[in-house]
Amino acid sequence: MLFRSAQAQNIDKAFFDNVNSFLQNTVTDGLVNYEQASSDASLVTLIKEIENADLSNASDNTKKAFYINAYNLNVINLVGKSYPTGSPMDISGFFDSKKITVAGQSMTLNKLEKESLLKPYGDARFHFVLVCGGLGCPPIIASAYEPDRLDGQLTEQTTKAL
Repeated sequence: MLFRSAQAQNIDKAFFDNVNSFLQNTVTDGLVNYEQASSDASLVTLIKEIENADLSNASDNTKKAFYINAYNLNVINLVGKSYPTGSPMDISGFFDSKKITVAGQSMTLNKLEKESLLKPYGDARFHFVLVCGGLGCPPIIASAYEPDRLDGQLTEQTTKAL
């Protein structure tokens, strides 16, 4: 059984607006300024929101957009904690062992990708929007993935990647 803290919060437009502001301030031409991101207090706030999120009443599009942003922000956060580093692959267990908390559940980045996105929704376009923090990965966009624009955003990033 999953126990949520008393601070569990619904994910709403304000969350996506805050993600948007953070990414606009730290991403340029598909690259994250990890030095700036690692010292940005809004990232800490966003990670806390991700940890305490309540998705019980969220639509599928809200869940998908939330999980994509949660994945990307956690990658930025984990790389930022090890900054400077050449690659997330230089960080032991980055995708498979390091634990993050998403909506009250402890998991790895790989589990987030596979069990929260790929398994329930089966959309291969997710592969083109989940960033791995390396130069060989799809570029991150300087805006949040948002529920009402998600399909178009997924298609656009897939088209760019292909």
